[in-house]
Formats: sequence, structure tokens, C-alpha cells
Amino acid sequence: TDDSIELLADVDGQSIPPGQWQLNGRGDQQQLQLEGLVGRLLDGELKVTGDVAWAPQVDWNMQVGATTIRPGELLAVDPDAVFNLQLATSGRLEDTGPVAEVELQEVGGTLIGQPLSGGGRLSYSSDGITIDELALRSADMALSADGSLGEQSDLGWQLQLPSLGQLLPEAQGQINGEGRVTGPMTAPRV
Repeated sequence: TDDSIELLADVDGQSIPPGQWQLNGRGDQQQLQLEGLVGRLLDGELKVTGDVAWAPQVDWNMQVGATTIRPGELLAVDPDAVFNLQLATSGRLEDTGPVAEVELQEVGGTLIGQPLSGGGRLSYSSDGITIDELALRSADMALSADGSLGEQSDLGWQLQLPSLGQLLPEAQGQINGEGRVTGPMTAPRV
């Protein structure tokens, strides 16, 4: 039979921002249907919904949304930053280890007073990590990656930081680079 679960908790700790959390779901000895795990913290809201099972095999299919999260002093680079995020994740535990997929459907908000955007996909298994069209951008700063890291890596990346002072007020200069990582992770070629 399905049992319902409801939980309301105030959470705060040394490395944990204060927040109020609410959990609502239904489940049994094999699985939980998470109707909502909602955290109100950092002036915003984090919400997780979906299904998780622990029998006969651990697996999950979840949606995660973050709205107007303001990390403030947790993000020394920009105490006024605001983050929004939508992602989907699914996976399972196999004999060889976890297999997981994460789709960054939307990354948004502001960083250093400029619009922040991004998205992409990541997959993980015992064979390695696959990054599919990962891109993050804020004004003229950008990071992108596409490829795989594992037994036979082939990962391309690009980084553009035209003014280090934007991220680190005491810093000067710029970083503009691109590269490729190939070969086995035990002896990568960059």
C-alpha cells in the first residue's frame, strides 16, 4: 500500500544556508513519488519532483528547479548574483556503479550585473563522462565544452574571460583559451 509522507523542517548549519524545507510524497517499500521537496532559502526557492526507487534497483527520474536563488556571501565574486535553473536527471545504480544523465534545460539569472544563460547535457557511467554542448555565458564571459572523458577521451573546451577584474576585483588581465583533451584519463593529452 502507498503511504504518504509530509515533513516540514527549518534547516541551518555552519556550511548550510538557513531555509525552510517541505517534503510531500507517496511511497511504499520499493519507491517514492516525490510530489515536491521545496526549499525556501537564499531569498529563492528550490523545488525537486519526480520518482525514486530503491527496489528492485535504485533508480530515479527527477526534475529540479531553482528560482531567484541569491547566494550572496556564499559567492564572493558577486554578492548580488541571482540564479535560476531548470534541470532533469535520471539514472540508476548498476553492478558497475552509477549511471546518470543530467540535462541543464535552462540556466539563467545575473552574474556581475549581466544576464547569465546556459544549458547542456552531462552523462556519467563507469566508462566516463560525456558532456554534450555545455555552454555558460554572462556578458562577454563564456565557457563551453563538448565531448567525453574516459578510457578514450575526446573533449573540446573554450574559455573566454576578457577581463579578470570582472570576476576578481584585484586581478588584471584576460584568459582566452581553447583546447582538447584526448587519450586515456590515465595519460591524457592536452
